[in-house]
Amino acid sequence: MKKLYKAFIFMVLLSVPAMLSGQPYVDLLSIQKNWYNNTTYKNDPNASLDHALTNVSLLLPYVFKNGNKLIFGLDYLENSFRYKSDTSFHTYLEMQTIAAGFIKKWKGTPWTTTFMVLPHIAAALKYAESSDYQLGCMGMLTYKKRNSLKFKFGLYYNPEFYGNNFKPLLGIDWKITDRLYMFGVLPGSMNFEYRLSDRFFTGLAYRNNTFTYHVNNGPKDIYILDGNFDLGNNHLYTFIHAYLTKNLVIYAGAGITLFHYYQLYNDDNEKLTKSNITYKVYNEVRDGAFFQLGAAFRLRLDKDYAESSEKQL
Repeated sequence: MKKLYKAFIFMVLLSVPAMLSGQPYVDLLSIQKNWYNNTTYKNDPNASLDHALTNVSLLLPYVFKNGNKLIFGLDYLENSFRYKSDTSFHTYLEMQTIAAGFIKKWKGTPWTTTFMVLPHIAAALKYAESSDYQLGCMGMLTYKKRNSLKFKFGLYYNPEFYGNNFKPLLGIDWKITDRLYMFGVLPGSMNFEYRLSDRFFTGLAYRNNTFTYHVNNGPKDIYILDGNFDLGNNHLYTFIHAYLTKNLVIYAGAGITLFHYYQLYNDDNEKLTKSNITYKVYNEVRDGAFFQLGAAFRLRLDKDYAESSEKQL
């Protein structure tokens, strides 16, 4: 079991690049909820939106005797929207993702390669049709400078409803000191984690997402974009993680957003602002604060960062 624990280098979170970012822990099972309350619309200051995001993730890795790894993950994301004005309206969007991949460690070299396929569906699921499915994929090269410092280079692809989405990826996994870690893969995520004690960790995190959804029971030439076309949906926040046991952790976070909204577009990638209540919900809101709570079954990997001389001591 100890050998298996040391092989876990992945985590399933809010964005796909985070799944491939080496880091000092791995969540085999996690549940997280974000709240964005009482945000006002830019084009209608008398209307407001309460938005809650729920994310549940499961990771199932298998490690071969030669150190290669087979990865399987499931991820469920639900966005709940409550529009408040002269009338009140509640709607939601969902995303289900299956992650399957293979990690190859090249013997005698500092290189590791990873390839994953990421089929998912993004819509209100009760309205989902075959055209709502998307098949994404990701490739990653990892260069190990030393146990405490790794660099990552890759490419992400997904056929979004507005067209093909290619993203170059650049990441780092660095134990700066005995207490401070820096890890993530841009443009999706970057993290600074500081160990206060064996049970408490704090830090600063950045997240960036760009997803598209089919509008609820609407025409197929209409879609919803999560965030800004060029800059995505951004979160910057602080967090505190508390370990109740060796593996059970609860956490909280608070921060600010940038371009956090859900906007309707047509197949010419033009914004839609019709008077229909569903269309009113999916319009640009003002950025503000958000809050986060979560829990996870987690394995710490701090010993994997020790250099050979340290491991022998």
